[in-house]
Amino acid sequence: MTKNANRLIQLPEGVDDNWDRTIGGFILNCGAIEFALIRLAEVISQDPVQRDLALKKMLSGRISLVRGLAQRSNLSDSVRQELENTLDKVAELAETRNTVAHNPFVSGVDAKGVPVKGIMDVRKVKGIGPFEVGLLGLQDILSGAHRAGDLVQSLQRTIVQIDQERDSPNPSAHTTA
Repeated sequence: MTKNANRLIQLPEGVDDNWDRTIGGFILNCGAIEFALIRLAEVISQDPVQRDLALKKMLSGRISLVRGLAQRSNLSDSVRQELENTLDKVAELAETRNTVAHNPFVSGVDAKGVPVKGIMDVRKVKGIGPFEVGLLGLQDILSGAHRAGDLVQSLQRTIVQIDQERDSPNPSAHTTA
């Protein structure tokens, strides 16, 4: 049995499918999520040491840190629940972020001879090839970029809500966990 090598084709110069802008926007929005999580660690805990701890963690560790701080805080139930929901969505988006950030762009033809381009998830390439691996396409990444932007706004709103709760003279504005 002859084994054929898998061919990876690099994105050639001059290809104008907006891949560079789409991937760049997605990664930048994910960076903004990471920064918001670092800020949340400090704002929730009111301790710059927690911010410094968050700086040393990867995205999943930042999510866990912020989640744990929120659960032990005196945030209102509504703010805590909204933050939990947002953190769940950030964790889901992290899978796409990791695929985009750590995998190659490939192009070629599918089984039907149709040209395809996308980001291949090398974690799905196990055993002896050639492999038929689904690609993360341009629209998938663009959708992720928009979701990331929405999540950044949600995290920033949470920071403002926490500050407002703390500044509120009304002790019933939040509950103690």
